[in-house]
Amino acid sequence: MFFNQNDGVIRQSSQLKQNQREMVLWLACDDFASIAEVQETATQWLWIYNNERPHMGLGGITAKQKLALHA
Repeated sequence: MFFNQNDGVIRQSSQLKQNQREMVLWLACDDFASIAEVQETATQWLWIYNNERPHMGLGGITAKQKLALHA
């Protein structure tokens, strides 16, 4: 999300929307037996997204690597 100073509205970036679509599609590929199983799978996806998946907006590095650069 970002805040547009011109009109004072918070908007979602197209990349964030794409990431949300990715997660929904990823979760739709499985048959879940419980909400706990959905939560576990979503947590695993988020970990992979932040720790293993390179992000073009970060110069091709992972979010974890970017954080380590500023620690």
